[in-house]
Amino acid sequence: MKSFFAEKWNQGVDYNTFLEQMKGWVDTQSTSGPVQNEALAAFTKLNYSRLKKWNRITKINEETTSFFQSQQGEYKWLMIIEAWCGDVAQNIATINQLAELGGIPFKMIYRDEHLDLMDQFLTNGGRAIPKLILFDGDLENVLAEWGPRPANAQQLMIDYKANPEAYSGDVKEDIHRWYAVNKQQDLQREIMTLMKNVKQSADIPVN
Repeated sequence: MKSFFAEKWNQGVDYNTFLEQMKGWVDTQSTSGPVQNEALAAFTKLNYSRLKKWNRITKINEETTSFFQSQQGEYKWLMIIEAWCGDVAQNIATINQLAELGGIPFKMIYRDEHLDLMDQFLTNGGRAIPKLILFDGDLENVLAEWGPRPANAQQLMIDYKANPEAYSGDVKEDIHRWYAVNKQQDLQREIMTLMKNVKQSADIPVN
């Protein structure tokens, strides 16, 4: 699968390019992907504001900073996204900061243009995004995956889907409120734990 993953990696964009593309879609009242409508354009505009907010206020805690600054080994991170997805906007700025701390190359790729990739990383049979894929440095092996949201936020969605009639609120709004209160602490811990597990599986010392 090396050639397939390498091709996808080469088609990805870095974080700064993604931000530039987001601004372009906001300016033209459009969005990523083949489906274009006012609702998705409005979500994209909102998400661009969320991205700018998280770029400004995200603080990586001391434990996570220390871990990522002591990284050993070669990795690449590829994240499947769309501009209109709220969970992308809530998570991607922090993941980019973690990649920068660890010196890990990080790119994004758009789901609906690459369904052949997306369909290898489904969540409960669905094309949920964001989906972060951790590769070795040569793009030969998938080491781990994460997504579409931190476990506690995901549980809110699972509970809602299990019994929507008993749920009186807007689950999506509740999830976004959860992100605001949690301040990316669960996300930092989950990605750090994911990397620790990768290192342990490869018998690499964990600092």
